[in-house]
Amino acid sequence: MFSVRAVIINFGAWHTVVPVFMARMLGKKSLVIVGGFDVSSIPSLEYGVFLRKGILQTCMRWTYKHATYICPTSPSLKASTNYYADASGNGYKIGLLNYMPELEKKVHVILQQMDTSFWHYEHQARKGHFLAIAYIYHEQTFFVKGFDLIFEAARLLPEYSFTLAGFSPEMHTQYKAIAPPNVTLLGFQSPDEARKLYATHKVFLMPSMTEGLGQTLLEAMLCGCVPVGSNVGAIPYIINDDALILNKKDAKQFAVLILSAFNSTHKPQYWHQKALDFLGNNNRLQQFQTLIGT
Repeated sequence: MFSVRAVIINFGAWHTVVPVFMARMLGKKSLVIVGGFDVSSIPSLEYGVFLRKGILQTCMRWTYKHATYICPTSPSLKASTNYYADASGNGYKIGLLNYMPELEKKVHVILQQMDTSFWHYEHQARKGHFLAIAYIYHEQTFFVKGFDLIFEAARLLPEYSFTLAGFSPEMHTQYKAIAPPNVTLLGFQSPDEARKLYATHKVFLMPSMTEGLGQTLLEAMLCGCVPVGSNVGAIPYIINDDALILNKKDAKQFAVLILSAFNSTHKPQYWHQKALDFLGNNNRLQQFQTLIGT
């Protein structure tokens, strides 16, 4: 560590404390990338570092205070309000500056880097109807990613097929037993496997209760899928089409939206270009280097 100029840490959690402390002791710069849970409080999901006071929140407040820079992967993780997850309509505060506004000068949004040469659309038949991909390793993540809503919509649309991927073996067993007959559950997917799924399905679903950037949404759009998502995080800015955004967690409304998406006449290259437009000329490494001063 003596020879490095800076320490870059992905995601704020227990593992961030020691490297930030060591960097501080050795006079090095430290940069913490935050992605969602680490700057959130969502009581309806029992989710987020700032949900309640405790050892984890204390450690994270110390980490954020003493890190040189904090880099959210989406503007919504800097400061925003999530109305979708709050049935009362009051909204939940998301983003570091809602909890530690004094740190504004050290917060810099840097989007996730996407390999646009790998995630690309192909001119082939898309026999699959609806697709969702997320890392489902716990019951909580099943609901956070909105897969329960997809189950409900699938029951309303029995003539359409739904593919949900990213389940751990335990979660696959648990949810396969209660999945509607038109829903196929798959395990973890390699990048090549995910790209094949994107290329063979028409519509990608992201009805998340909370979301940072929504990397799989960008992957799917780059591969030509028609997107449908909830009004949280960066999702509405990526999709940039109100007709494809779900503002309230409601299975009937969701079913209407995804049928509209399925009947979209836009070609795959249209959605590919939309994702490119959102990403812009994003060179993540260069932005890190500029901050760190290398």
